[in-house]
Amino acid sequence: MSSPGLVRILEILPIDSRQALLATSNTLRHGVHQFATGICIIGEHLDTKLLIKTPFPCLRRLSITSSYATSEDIVEVAQAKWPLLDSLKLALDMSGEQLKLLLASMDRPNLHSLNLSHNKWDIVSTSSLAHSNWTMLSHLALCGASLDAAAIAEVIGGNFPLLSVLKLDYNALGSQAMAHLSQGSWPHLKCLSLRGNDLDANAINHLIKGNWPLLSVLRLDVNALDSQAMAHLTQGSWPYLKYLSLRENALEAIAINRLMRGNWPLLEHVDLFCNHIGDEGIRAVVQGNWTNLQILDVGRNYCVFGACILSAGNWPLLRELKVADVFYPPAFISSLKGSWPLLEKLDLSGKLLNDDMISLLFGVDSIDLDELIYKQPRFDGQLTILKCPVHKHWPSLTSVTLAVHLPRRNKSIALFVSCV
Repeated sequence: MSSPGLVRILEILPIDSRQALLATSNTLRHGVHQFATGICIIGEHLDTKLLIKTPFPCLRRLSITSSYATSEDIVEVAQAKWPLLDSLKLALDMSGEQLKLLLASMDRPNLHSLNLSHNKWDIVSTSSLAHSNWTMLSHLALCGASLDAAAIAEVIGGNFPLLSVLKLDYNALGSQAMAHLSQGSWPHLKCLSLRGNDLDANAINHLIKGNWPLLSVLRLDVNALDSQAMAHLTQGSWPYLKYLSLRENALEAIAINRLMRGNWPLLEHVDLFCNHIGDEGIRAVVQGNWTNLQILDVGRNYCVFGACILSAGNWPLLRELKVADVFYPPAFISSLKGSWPLLEKLDLSGKLLNDDMISLLFGVDSIDLDELIYKQPRFDGQLTILKCPVHKHWPSLTSVTLAVHLPRRNKSIALFVSCV
């Protein structure tokens, strides 16, 4: 008999056949279902019979990912009696007609989080979504959902009075969709994710015309942004923005220079990973007025002296610095002294550190990581150094991610070191 205090999340992975699902039923019969608050199901084919027949009185979160589901399965899940359910994810590759059927069959006005990503939305199903009863919904995700400008026009007219998180990643939305999105009313929206949507300067020019009074997280990764897009972005009103992500946009130094002209009074987390900003872009970051900066990622940016330039950054609140694959000579490690007194996490992965740099990093004459790792027969990529002699200027440092070569194992690895 299972202990009711121990089981909270039930995972059914995978359910590729009826046999696997029936095997799971043995666990269910032992009473796990009475206390499970979350279920995650991943499989090629969805069979809902056992799931629907089994009572889950405490179920709050349900996530189902499957490449094939029948209309009967969809209706059964929509109508299942889970009174406490407040988070639902259904990535079932549903057609527009099936999505419409799902929404017509489902009455969950108390749902707080709805993720219907990776389904095939059309204008009819999007209209059904917008006009359903979502008075308590705060999180909505429609990623990889084949949305277009017409679909976004339906979404902005939807009944989402409390929406605080909207994720529309990887839909190739483009400029016209941004024009519609900016016309919506978003009084409570705090997080907007628009990754992988072919957004350019024109799209950003539309985006900044919207009213985003409480927006604190903006993700614009994997788009087609440039210096003009950054110029538009700085013209927007972002009074509460704390997290700005611009990963993988091929941004160059001139774009960063324009970005730094913006007014970002509360900005805490900036992600510029995998762009083309170079040394001059790093210099622009350092010269910016980001007094509240706590997390900075400038990894993989094709710099030569960028890391040394970065070490001059005056960020008294910086807790996490990521410079993966940025060239860092020993001078960079030395110059870290005293720069960021609250630094907790340092990511130096990518390029291999030599023994001198590793010793300098940990503030000791020599440290043999290879020897420490060699003593662990079941090494899993993580290493804890007890009584780690971390440099006196980094009293808060708790972890370092780095790349090292292990002669005894004749391979190079990414290593996560916990400093205790």
